[in-house]
Amino acid sequence: MTDLMNSVFRSINALSPNVFLKRKAFESWGPTKIIGTTTVESLKLYIDSLKKLSESNSRGVSNFGGKVVALTRFADTVIPLLSEAQRREVLALFRLQIEEAMSMTDDMPMPPEYHAALLKQTNWLLESLERSDRLQD
Repeated sequence: MTDLMNSVFRSINALSPNVFLKRKAFESWGPTKIIGTTTVESLKLYIDSLKKLSESNSRGVSNFGGKVVALTRFADTVIPLLSEAQRREVLALFRLQIEEAMSMTDDMPMPPEYHAALLKQTNWLLESLERSDRLQD
């Protein structure tokens, strides 16, 4: 219960710096004597909102993860079946598409994790196409 109270205490202070709650008073008087009904209801709404946001983010990450697995397996299946000419053509077209995608993000700030993932996946695909090319030579 103390962890929950500390968490609520930190959340209140983070949400509203104007609400002045001292920890000792919070622990000795209990939340009902310091926090009015409105604040308790606000906390419940805040916690419910965080729960919904977390669930939504989890669904989004799961959706994205499923797409990545499917596309990765597709690439693993298709790349070895391409002829040398097809691999070279795909490699050239893919490089153009990636350059276009990267130029679009110049106008929109993206988190570093996005750029790291994009470069890692791009390099993996380029290496796969080039490796297939070398295997045929």
